[in-house]
Amino acid sequence: MSFAHQFLCLSTLIAYGSAALLLYRMKGDKFVNYGRELDGLPVEKAKSILMEKPEIKGFKIDVIENFGFTDVIAVNKVILFVNPQTKTVIYAPEILIRPEEKPGDKYRAYYGINGKPISEALSTLTSKPELHGVEIAVKAVTDIDDIDNLVEVNRMVIYFDPDELVVIGNPQVVIRKKTSQ
Repeated sequence: MSFAHQFLCLSTLIAYGSAALLLYRMKGDKFVNYGRELDGLPVEKAKSILMEKPEIKGFKIDVIENFGFTDVIAVNKVILFVNPQTKTVIYAPEILIRPEEKPGDKYRAYYGINGKPISEALSTLTSKPELHGVEIAVKAVTDIDDIDNLVEVNRMVIYFDPDELVVIGNPQVVIRKKTSQ
């Protein structure tokens, strides 16, 4: 089994997991978690503690009254799951601080490209209207460790196997409309 085929199988599994989370990594991403500090506190006390944290200053705080909770990761906002009877925090999920995030950004991943010949992939991607104005770069990789999975704004990197000339992985991009000044 070739490197590209092995990677195709692995990345398909990862793609399903990533799609479920709708979470991708960008330059500057940082995770913080205040769960231990906030668990059991009255909701107003927890909110006042959070407002003092410099790394999340100005983030929206969503309070969800529920006896259970969902394991989520909030991007540039805070979610507190609160017991509706006692009004105390029962869970504070991890927060993803993403300084690069801007309103209107659209994340796109192109899963149908994985395993295709590089020339066909380039033709397919350059014909997509949403990618007009997005820089598309290609990079040959011989080792899976050479793949940088950081998603960039208006720049997509397509990794390919130099021996078989097929795409490895799923090209991803954050599309940001350029504003005129």
